[in-house]
Amino acid sequence: MISDRRAKTKHRGDRQTSSGLPLYEFRYRGSNAVYRGVMAQNALDHTPAAMIERPSGYLAVDDGMLGLASERLRW
Repeated sequence: MISDRRAKTKHRGDRQTSSGLPLYEFRYRGSNAVYRGVMAQNALDHTPAAMIERPSGYLAVDDGMLGLASERLRW
């Protein structure tokens, strides 16, 4: 999944991972589903090797390298 801040809207960060990365609740632009995960721009400084640039130019994160999984909270 895309982790790039530019693809998300209504970000709210009030938690952190055990390694100190901020966790956000957000929606992807054009969607009403709410997810929890990291922003690629934050993870870039933390674990650059986990970054993937998609053909669209948006950044994605290999959540497994961070020991995380993005999760859908509600539709």
